[in-house]
Amino acid sequence: MVFTLQRYMFRELLRIFILATVGLTLILSLGGILGPVQEYGVGPRQALHILVYFMPVTLTFVLPMAALFASALSYGRFASDNELDACRASGIGMMTLVYPGLALAVLVAIANLLLSFHVMPYFVHLAERSLKADAKQILFRNIERRGFYRVSAGKSSEYLIYADYPDLKNDTLYGIIVLEASRRGIEDLITSSKTTVRFDSHGATNEVQLLVH
Repeated sequence: MVFTLQRYMFRELLRIFILATVGLTLILSLGGILGPVQEYGVGPRQALHILVYFMPVTLTFVLPMAALFASALSYGRFASDNELDACRASGIGMMTLVYPGLALAVLVAIANLLLSFHVMPYFVHLAERSLKADAKQILFRNIERRGFYRVSAGKSSEYLIYADYPDLKNDTLYGIIVLEASRRGIEDLITSSKTTVRFDSHGATNEVQLLVH
């Protein structure tokens, strides 16, 4: 009888835990990709890839919250339906009812350790590599949407690339203005009617080359 009760409690905990995990993971992952979408102007395909890469990272933070939510809801409902009083009247101790929650806590702790040390670093690397691989699309999409794009040139300086018309198919920008800006102000200015854009990968970064005609 005690084993049946514990199995019933664990099944209730697991059901609510899975639903809470799925819901919170989707909500937080969607919220997490809003920043890159707004800042870099990534397309739908890139946004979907980033969402998939963000989910294991989000799970690391969601699992403890989902376990706490499931325990509070399950044991709260158990007490409000007078099932707790029935267990006490039957001579079942409180520690017997706590074991399913402890089992869930142990499983969540093991899953969190695996996610933190093995799964999460791998998916963070995949997300960075995906953004790096789509750097050209991000640059052209930003110029198309906002009219300019920022390229960091160090801690105290950056380049601002303005263009009238981006041609992604031919890797060409038409009617460009390139500003080299620092804390002191504008250091240099380049204008061109046509510019070819090239990307060279160097480890974790991309080098952008503008061939001015």
